Amino acid sequence: ILCHIHRHLALLYTMSESNAILSLGVDYSSSTTTLDLPALLDSCAKSVAASFIITPIFIDHQPASYSDLCLTFEQWNSTVVGSIVLAPSRTLSDSVEDVRRQLSWAKHVSLSAVIIPSAQPGHEISYAATLQALLLEFPTFQYWIRLELDLDVPDVSYTRWRRLKTLCENSSGLYPLLHLTCNSDAPLTSSNISSLSRWQAENVASVFLNRDSTQTPALDWFLNLLFRDDVRVIVEASDDMDVSPVTDYVHTLWHERQLPSESELFTMPFRDVIQAPLQPLGDNLQSQTYEIFERDPVKYSQYEEAVYRALRDRDIDDEKYVVMVVGAGRGPLVHAVLNAGRRAARDLRVFALEKNPNACFTLRHLSASVWGDQVEVVEGDMRLWEPPVLAHILVSELLGSFGDNELSPECLDGAQRLLRDDGLSIPSSYSSYLSPISCQRLWASLASSTTSLETISVVNLHSVFYAAPAQKCFSFAHPNWELTSNARSTTIEFRKDVDEVTIHGFAGFFHATLYAGERGDEIAVSIEPTTFSEGMMSWFPAVLPLRTPLLWIGDNSIPLRLHIFRNVCAIRRRVWFEWCAEQGQLVTPIHNPAGRSYSIVM
Repeated sequence: ILCHIHRHLALLYTMSESNAILSLGVDYSSSTTTLDLPALLDSCAKSVAASFIITPIFIDHQPASYSDLCLTFEQWNSTVVGSIVLAPSRTLSDSVEDVRRQLSWAKHVSLSAVIIPSAQPGHEISYAATLQALLLEFPTFQYWIRLELDLDVPDVSYTRWRRLKTLCENSSGLYPLLHLTCNSDAPLTSSNISSLSRWQAENVASVFLNRDSTQTPALDWFLNLLFRDDVRVIVEASDDMDVSPVTDYVHTLWHERQLPSESELFTMPFRDVIQAPLQPLGDNLQSQTYEIFERDPVKYSQYEEAVYRALRDRDIDDEKYVVMVVGAGRGPLVHAVLNAGRRAARDLRVFALEKNPNACFTLRHLSASVWGDQVEVVEGDMRLWEPPVLAHILVSELLGSFGDNELSPECLDGAQRLLRDDGLSIPSSYSSYLSPISCQRLWASLASSTTSLETISVVNLHSVFYAAPAQKCFSFAHPNWELTSNARSTTIEFRKDVDEVTIHGFAGFFHATLYAGERGDEIAVSIEPTTFSEGMMSWFPAVLPLRTPLLWIGDNSIPLRLHIFRNVCAIRRRVWFEWCAEQGQLVTPIHNPAGRSYSIVM
């Protein structure tokens, strides 16, 4: 059922991306006379294809529409955003009772979002305190906070926003509404690109364009960046000026945006969705999980190529090559091995070893109907099975998103006794990598419990900013004849690309060498960004969150350090990770001590 649901979702996403409509709004929040909301909505939809409007909640201490009867519940909820109006020279803190009355009306008519004026200089602390109180009293709204963002000088706005978020305990109810200005026609610098990219991780509610906004390279680039999240665009209304040049520009840019690739469409339903890592030794995978993995267009072709080159490069005295597929699942690796044997013109004797009894039914059916006596199916644990013959090649796909986080080292150490002394393991080695990330939306989803914030999750990261390039963490090689301990610890230093960024955690990746021949040719599978296997979709990144976001400031003479430990306990039959971060005098607690929140069963 889940597979059918996933296929349906993927189809819907494909259709919605190709036929997606820009979410465009028109801002009437500066109006001082009563508004005819039905007429405005109809006019904006017909003239500029707008789907919502912004209105003042109150005008002269009365609802801007006088009554709630002018619109239905659905219209209030989905086509109107209310803007808080403050009296001249008044701050948010000075106007609490008036603001509460406006929010009470907004709640009465079921508005989903309200716009809050930005803090006046010198009043940031009292502004945040008032905003916190409003968030507690009226928690159902999205609070859109107006912020001026000069695309030529972007750092000031980000600093103000992150300061506000920190004061408000990183509340998930706050969203930036960015008023964009850009006075330069010069191309974006790499520094500005990095600075502006931070907003991709900040749940931007909408961007605001003045009626006289003009096209610039920076504006084009930034809107295209935010269009990846279908950001709303708001255009300032005007009684005496045609706004269609601005709306025409936005519509044109929207329709010319880069559409997702086929693999991106397939994985789109999982964007920023938190998934628990697999426990392959503790649990048996379900059919729908196998089916999703088997659709990967890249992974199995890489495995086939690796086995082919291993067969091609090595002559043996035996009559047949013995290849053992450990963790055979429903047989895709067996297919890859048999294809490689045909290509290399080698006679093979293949063992398909699988502990999941349900998957073994499928393997036996394939052996009887497709593979014939070339493949012997074995139901059992690779660490315990006694083979009738030793293997020339051991093939496995036991890697997790963080490389070793699904116990590939422990499994293969136990299975290497199935290999001849000169046998090969595919993969032959792999390394994990980590990169510090800013990901406000994801962190808010995890922040409900300490357990979630101490658990390594698997996430198709989308609304994320990578604050520094990924660095290597742990490495493993197979066969591990000396049975070197798989416990590891290391400290990684990162140097950031921007002046200031909030770190919510670390993204984990891996690079695996399946086969490296004597000619220096490497066959690999990788989700590490610099060596990513294009089109591969079997693994999403791992995420190691921080319980409290860390504000990374200062120059690069003070790096961000991550201390990470891979702990192995044979008595408890558990493997777990612990980690903490430090920057200058700032240090986080040790996360997941003694595996209290998350461990992997051996």
